[in-house]
Amino acid sequence: TGVQTCALPIYFNVANSRTDPRRDYMSVEQISPTVTPDITVMGDVILDRYWHATVSRTNPEAPGVVCNVASATSSLGGCGAVAAICHGLGLAVSVGCAVAPDREGDEVVEMLCQVADGGGVILATMPQTTMKQRVIANGQLMHTRFDFEEIAEVDRLTSRHLQLLPIGKVILVADYGKGFCTDAVLRRIFRIGKRAGVPVIVDPARGRSPLAYRGATALKLNASEARQITGQDPAQSAEWLSTFLECAVIVTDGSEGMFFSHAGEHWHQQAVPSRVVDVTGAGDTVLAAVGLGFVRSLGWKKTMSLAAELAAQQVGIHGVAPV
Repeated sequence: TGVQTCALPIYFNVANSRTDPRRDYMSVEQISPTVTPDITVMGDVILDRYWHATVSRTNPEAPGVVCNVASATSSLGGCGAVAAICHGLGLAVSVGCAVAPDREGDEVVEMLCQVADGGGVILATMPQTTMKQRVIANGQLMHTRFDFEEIAEVDRLTSRHLQLLPIGKVILVADYGKGFCTDAVLRRIFRIGKRAGVPVIVDPARGRSPLAYRGATALKLNASEARQITGQDPAQSAEWLSTFLECAVIVTDGSEGMFFSHAGEHWHQQAVPSRVVDVTGAGDTVLAAVGLGFVRSLGWKKTMSLAAELAAQQVGIHGVAPV
C-alpha cells in the first residue's frame, strides 16, 4: 500500500487494484436464470466502495484531518444499483453489462449473481472496471471521491451476445457514459425492446445528444442534465424533450420534486420530505420505480408518486440499498 493525497488534504491508504495481465478470461459470462424475469436492466455497471473511518486528529503535514480506516464495504453502482433496487422491490431481474477482467470485475459479477435471478449476460471486455471510492468518517460522507476508470466502448461484435439475455416486461437502461451504451448498443436495445413488445426506459448520460435515445419509450434525467440540453427550467425541459423525442420524459429536481411530460400531459410531482444523508442512488431508485410501475401497470401518476416515496427513503441512507 502507499499514501495517496487528493484535493482535500486527507491521508488514505490505497491498495493496488490494477488488472493482473496473467489472468485469462472468457469475453462473455452468462448467469443462468432461475425464474422468468419481470424486468431487464442494461448499461454501465460501477463498483461502489466505501471506507469506514474515524477522525480523531488533524493532519500534521497539511490543513485537514487524518482518517483511520477501520473497514471497507462494496455495493453495486450504475445499472447494478438499479438491478439491486429492482430485486429488493420483489422483481425478478435480468442484467446486461460489461466489466474488465480484474478483481473489481470479479466482485461485480459475484454481486450480480445475487440479484440477477432472471439471468445475465456480462461482457468481460472493458479495460478497467469502473470503481468509485468514497469515505464515511465518523458517520459522515466526506466530500472527496476517488474514481478508478478507463473509459472504452464495448466492442460491436461482442455486444451481439446481448441477444442471449432473457427479456422482462420492461427494459431499463442506465447510461453513465462509461462505454457500454454506444450508439450501436442502444440501437440494438431499442430493436430488442421493439421485437419483444416491451417499453425501454433510459437514464441518459450527462452531456450526450438526446438524439442517441430516439426510440426510447421514456427518458428519466435530472434537472442539471436537462438544463444542459435545453437551457430551460425542469418543467420546460420535460415538455421540450418529450416533443423532440416523441416519448415520455421525467425530469427530477431534488427537493423540488419531478416534472413529467408526455403526449400533451404535463404535471409536477411533489417531493416527499426527508432527511438527506447521501444522494447516491436517488436517480437509480427513480428509474427502478418507473420500471416497477410498468411491470404492475400502475399508470404514470401512481408511478411518479411511488418514485418520490422510494427516492425519499434512498437519500436517507449511506450508499445504495434496496428500499
